[in-house]
Amino acid sequence: MKITFGGKEVTLIGSELKVGDALPEFNLTTMELGNFSSKDVKLPAILLTIPSVDTSVCSLELLTFNDR
Repeated sequence: MKITFGGKEVTLIGSELKVGDALPEFNLTTMELGNFSSKDVKLPAILLTIPSVDTSVCSLELLTFNDR
């Protein structure tokens, strides 16, 4: 899947998730620099990823999510 990020086209690895897909295994770094993995998710859950709140699109997505 190709997207535009920072004005440049980039290719994302993996495939796009759809509603009902199984949660893939992942490892993330929290804002406190701790570890968070798919094993830490308590289902049901809504996971939202924001690459950078310094961009207008990501900032708008976060504000829209909070409003809903």
